[in-house]
Amino acid sequence: MQVSPSNVELLVLRGKDKVKDFSFDVIGSMRKARWMFSKPLRQFLRPFLTKGEYESIETFLMPLMASLEEKQAKGDDGLTGSAPLAMYFYGVGFADPVDCQVAATYAMIAGEALELGTRMIGSVAPFIRHSHTLQNKYGLPAKHISGVLVAFGYPEVKYNKAIKRQLGAVRYS
Repeated sequence: MQVSPSNVELLVLRGKDKVKDFSFDVIGSMRKARWMFSKPLRQFLRPFLTKGEYESIETFLMPLMASLEEKQAKGDDGLTGSAPLAMYFYGVGFADPVDCQVAATYAMIAGEALELGTRMIGSVAPFIRHSHTLQNKYGLPAKHISGVLVAFGYPEVKYNKAIKRQLGAVRYS
């Protein structure tokens, strides 16, 4: 049996300086796209956005962008936490958008098995996907499908217990 090749590709950023440069480039792309999330444009697009999309922009994306820009002004990498390694998983061709997340999840499990801290960052993908500057600088295909960034580093704090999480709901049929 022959298995078709994966449609998930990977950009590896090795070293704190390369990761920080990438992070600052993404934050710069966010800054350039800020007008798309301005209050007047959000109000105009309100009928075309779901309640969740609108609230996500208002309560997550805008504060995130402001926080990242503030940290960058101080020279801090708020996106990856000054990680020494980051990997951007992205799909090409007929990749299912979830394929990138599956690959990134396995990379996180491998990192944590090596006692590394990991951070999955999905909010960067739309900005990378719509920035020709970032795509050219990092050799990414212009028409790649969704992606996710995973940062790896050495944790400053080791926890004895994990946060207990529950599913929002479980339904049986």
